[in-house]
Amino acid sequence: MPEVVRGEAGLDAPEWRWDAVGSLLVLGALGTGIAYVLNYRIIQDEGPTAASVVTYLLPIVAVILGWAVLNEAVTVAIIAGVVLVLSGIILSKRTRRDRRPHEVAEQSS
Repeated sequence: MPEVVRGEAGLDAPEWRWDAVGSLLVLGALGTGIAYVLNYRIIQDEGPTAASVVTYLLPIVAVILGWAVLNEAVTVAIIAGVVLVLSGIILSKRTRRDRRPHEVAEQSS
């Protein structure tokens, strides 16, 4: 990769514009930095299970944005996938109080 940057790989060396480099740094540092801070805050406040649930929502957000912004088609398979993901999230958020008494008794023995 350094050969490409210096123009030694038979390709033209890229032209580094300050606005592009600045944008890259802002998006990389701020976007990633804020995401890490929020993720660790969720881990601290709610626990690692809740933090992992956030990552399960990313495909759903992508589908919604694709439909709203890019006019992508939402098929029955996509809706089934969304329902499956949301069902998994609901099941992962269940606590012992939410379970039936015989389920709790079986786990404690």
